Amino acid sequence: MFKCEVSAKKVLPIIRKELAIAMKGTGMRTGEIAKVLETTPAAVSQYLSGKRGHLVLVEKELKKIHKMVKTSKVDHETVCSLCKEVTNRIRV
Repeated sequence: MFKCEVSAKKVLPIIRKELAIAMKGTGMRTGEIAKVLETTPAAVSQYLSGKRGHLVLVEKELKKIHKMVKTSKVDHETVCSLCKEVTNRIRV
């Protein structure tokens, strides 16, 4: 399995989960969060309820997520960069 495949199954869900939690904390609605994360409202609900995204991020990674939300820079490039960082940390 390629690194990106493993990242998509293990790392991306926790990043999306933490982004969803952070965005919900700013008052965004589930549908708005889904649009930003390019997923469905049902998936966002699962992230928020803890049914998806079980890997644990370290403080540095969580700070980057909160910065992304605060600066409204939740885009492919930024999320991909964080995903690579987390993937390398867990040595997939």
